[in-house]
Amino acid sequence: MPKQVRRAAANHMFLKDDIIFSYTTKQAVADGVLVKADSKQSSRAAIKFPVYFTDTVWNRYVLIPEEFKGVQDLNARLGDILFMFAFQAKKCSESVLNFQFTCQVPKASEWLGNEKKSSISFQHREVKLKAVITAQDIDDPSPAIFIMLPWED
Repeated sequence: MPKQVRRAAANHMFLKDDIIFSYTTKQAVADGVLVKADSKQSSRAAIKFPVYFTDTVWNRYVLIPEEFKGVQDLNARLGDILFMFAFQAKKCSESVLNFQFTCQVPKASEWLGNEKKSSISFQHREVKLKAVITAQDIDDPSPAIFIMLPWED
């Protein structure tokens, strides 16, 4: 006959040190790992939910490179990504969406695996990004969109 486990013993199967740590969206924004897009910008692209970018995407494709300062506008760069996401999202019913947009980057910038040469010019690159729609945070189940490089999670 199998030995029965007392209920009290089963409730204490894990120690406090065994608890898995959760990194919240709020913490990631505070640390600069995620950047929240301006809601006015995302609403212009007909996006109803908050949009977050990983710092790698934000720094590479949204922030204006030094050589383009005075020529390009941060809101326009952000708008390009948001509009291309929104356009592709209308055709998608999944929680993960891969989409492309064209971005001008400095000539000297190294090439990443999600970029390919654009037919527009040598300074423009076709860029692939991944968008994930999921709960905004651990304690907030409302939807949010997280835009990242294809290999980021």
